[in-house]
Amino acid sequence: MLDDTPIHLTELERKLWNDEAGDVRREILGILSAAEDNFQSQLQGNPVPDDRTYILKLLNACKAARQIILSYRRSPATFFES
Repeated sequence: MLDDTPIHLTELERKLWNDEAGDVRREILGILSAAEDNFQSQLQGNPVPDDRTYILKLLNACKAARQIILSYRRSPATFFES
């Protein structure tokens, strides 16, 4: 049975579901892009193996998050169906 407790949205979540969504998505995409650039440059510095594994995981997480946001932007009506 579903709980009827009201859902309290964070400010970011509220913006995502309102008219400001495009601005928020652009801001998040910018942050993810900067993080990817940072992690990529760290990898080029030949980190120790344990650090390299951690950095690769962070880089892949950023890429995955960016793809999710981009897929929502392309097709918001079907975003939650997949």
